[in-house]
Order: sequence, then C-alpha cells, then structure tokens
Amino acid sequence: MNGYIVIDCTGIDMLSEDSQSLTGLYARVQEAIESGKPIYAIGLTWGDQGTMSPIEIFTVQFDGYVVCTASTIQIIVGNDDSVTINNLIPSTNAAKTRKAKGE
Repeated sequence: MNGYIVIDCTGIDMLSEDSQSLTGLYARVQEAIESGKPIYAIGLTWGDQGTMSPIEIFTVQFDGYVVCTASTIQIIVGNDDSVTINNLIPSTNAAKTRKAKGE
C-alpha cells in the first residue's frame, strides 16, 4: 500500500445542520475504500472560519451508505450523494444544558 487517496469535498460545511449534497461523492468514497489506502478529505469548511486543513478519515461500509469518521466528526455519505454531518461532541451550550438537567 503506497500513498493515499484525496477526496475533494469542497462545498461541505462541517458545522452545518442542514442537508448537504456533493455530486459524485459516494462513488469517490467507494473507490477510495476499495483502494485500501488511507483517505484524506480536502476542501471542507468549518462554518464561517473558512477552509479546513486536510483531514484523514476512516470509513465503515453499510448497505446504501458509508460512515466516515474524522476525530469528533462523523460524515455519513448516502448512495444518493447525500451528506449528513454528526458532531460527536455537543456544542458548549448543549453540554451546559445537559449538565444543568443532570444528564
């Protein structure tokens, strides 16, 4: 296994809670998985802060979608090229609310 695979994810906002889509993304992720090489995502944005540095992701294949995890962020890519972002660490306000409720 030499090298790595780079997937251009320009247009995906890692902080967005809205549905997102990137044409051809599912096929590119599938090809990267099949290569057996490490996968890097580039062009992602972090809200208003602009473009992020490239991040390495690991993937788990399910029927009809792939879960790509990068640090505390999960990126779910559907076979229809839909993209759902799950932040595994709650925002500061959500964490304070949970703490106040005793959760």
